[in-house]
Amino acid sequence: MFKGQADAQAWLDAKRPSMVAAVTMAAATGRDQIAMRLPLYLADYFHWRRRFDDQLTTSRISLDVTRRLGDRTHEAMALTSFGVALRGMRQFAEAITAHKTAIAICRETGDRHGEARALNNLGAALREARKFGEAITASQAAVAICRETGDRHGEGRALNYLGATLREARQFAEAISASQAAAAICHKTGYRYGEARAKGNLGVAFRDAGRLAVAISASQAAVAIFQETGDRHNEGRALNNLGLALRDAGLVTEAVTAHQDALAIFHETGDQRREDKALNNLELDRAAVQA
Repeated sequence: MFKGQADAQAWLDAKRPSMVAAVTMAAATGRDQIAMRLPLYLADYFHWRRRFDDQLTTSRISLDVTRRLGDRTHEAMALTSFGVALRGMRQFAEAITAHKTAIAICRETGDRHGEARALNNLGAALREARKFGEAITASQAAVAICRETGDRHGEGRALNYLGATLREARQFAEAISASQAAAAICHKTGYRYGEARAKGNLGVAFRDAGRLAVAISASQAAVAIFQETGDRHNEGRALNNLGLALRDAGLVTEAVTAHQDALAIFHETGDQRREDKALNNLELDRAAVQA
């Protein structure tokens, strides 16, 4: 029995290579149910740990098995996981295709929950591809389905995605409204990870809107929750955004500390792209200190 989330994650970290090997072996030896289902159980862990290579490998195996068995429900689930892994590896066109196929299957089978999840992830992939209009439409559709089905947890998640896209589309008032609604729902339902994401989105949106005091407060709240939940990568993202708001507010020494911490986390989690951004922000902070 695990003592908590950190204990469970440590066990999965130790067993990860064996889990991937088990999926591969199951597929090769005719253990179809294991080969199909185990990757779906592991998907959130792989995403959390940014092991997109393992998620891509195992979800592809799951997808192949579902198609051979003609299991449309699990095919849609495998496609959603496959698309998430592709997005993590920045293969956005392929991710969009996977999510659109998952949506079509969910509509065919009447799986409204799966449709909302696939729409959510489609919106995220479209946002990464900078197709903001389509991304907003997808996220709004996910929100509508969650409200129709009474899925408050899913609604909070969908509003988070919507808020992030609205912000990138520079619709700051709408982004703040969506992220505030997401934060309220996630707090009420006890979804701490979602609440942290919403607070992080709020921090960036408030900064973009020039509201620096509330931007700093929201980003600090996001950092605290990500630390509490052990999500190192998103802690780094929140710290990076906190540093930007602090610098804009003239609190340059505090910005240096935030960006140093973000830099260390991105190095630890192997996100070279964000590590480079954090380093650039740190250099700008140091230049501002010397100015």
